[in-house]
Amino acid sequence: MREGQYRSDHLELARELHAVYRSRRQGGGYYYGYGEAGDRALDLSAFDSPQLWSLLDEAVRIGMILIHDAPELGELAPCEHGELLVDVRRNGKRGFLATSVLRLADEDAADLEPLLFLGVGGHGLVCAEPGVGGEGDEHPGPRLRLVRLTRPALPRLQRLLLESERLEIPAAELDRFAAEIYPELRHVADVASSDGSFTPPEISKPSLVLRASYGAAHALELAWGWDYRIGSQTRQ
Repeated sequence: MREGQYRSDHLELARELHAVYRSRRQGGGYYYGYGEAGDRALDLSAFDSPQLWSLLDEAVRIGMILIHDAPELGELAPCEHGELLVDVRRNGKRGFLATSVLRLADEDAADLEPLLFLGVGGHGLVCAEPGVGGEGDEHPGPRLRLVRLTRPALPRLQRLLLESERLEIPAAELDRFAAEIYPELRHVADVASSDGSFTPPEISKPSLVLRASYGAAHALELAWGWDYRIGSQTRQ
């Protein structure tokens, strides 16, 4: 099909999408030409720019339909908004487990299979719908879903989700997890408990304090510092 048979706004958006992808890959400025046929493919796992989402929103606005690589799978579903959580739940008598889970804004994501993250920074996620694809299926592969994450996923969090890694927390170490690991973990992802067995401690705002140390010969040393509370514990 010749270029004149496509809508001009669709062509313009396709060129911009390709240009944003190539500019991040090559570290150069935008350009709007196409090279060989192989250069026209976009590897979503290498699409580092979060600008992808605004371009996909624009595609919806102008009626540019996205389809799967196998046309018989039909149109690509609209992009979802979601977030990654760290779920802390009880693990029988052995203690607790912390795992990474996906939560969507409008529906349950329990049946979606995470496949890969978008870009090194993990600003999005590609998932497969349940019950689609597989050996003996009439479709050649899974029907995909794109999820825009509210918070980029760091590599460790990506591995927790894709490789189904689990952090085992002995029951006797839960308080230590809450006081030492949770304060840093909450900056990576929201922490929840699907079975209600773990309640994240409240963390106060830091308070500026003046500490006095008395030495020999009436020597006095003053030092400023910060105190904050994690649950019932005071930390410096």
